[in-house]
Amino acid sequence: MRLLLALLTLLVLISCAHGRYISVPLLPVHTVQVDDVRLGYRMVGSGEPLLMVMGYAGTMDAWDSVFVARLAKTRRVILFDNRNMGHSSTSDAPVTIERMAWDALGLLDALGIKRADVLGWSMGSIIAQEMALARPDKVGKLVLYGTVFEPGPVLAALDR
Repeated sequence: MRLLLALLTLLVLISCAHGRYISVPLLPVHTVQVDDVRLGYRMVGSGEPLLMVMGYAGTMDAWDSVFVARLAKTRRVILFDNRNMGHSSTSDAPVTIERMAWDALGLLDALGIKRADVLGWSMGSIIAQEMALARPDKVGKLVLYGTVFEPGPVLAALDR
């Protein structure tokens, strides 16, 4: 059993050394004040910025570590928790798609990023679309994963 554990540990270390794997939850968490909340975020990699926006009730820890590691080979990947989730603080303000889009844009501003490509997953893709509508100068390419353009079902879930 010890030998098996040692071999698994060695495989993980080798993968990390070759940049094929990073553990998202082990990346350091930073926070920045944006409007009435402190947003928790992580950054990894270098290159053109890519903001990854999580879906409903998810945190940045839910992103697949292998996927993030591959993106980080050529991009500065920015992961963050939406308001009231994970490492971000809570607020008494109503949580809306627009509000979360302005939070994400505020994060980019706070980090000094003039323009970023945005990858949104599920509700995160709706937030990404709202970001592009609100500030097209801040959003480069959009990657919309598991998206819809009508947020009605998502908003109904938020209301519940």
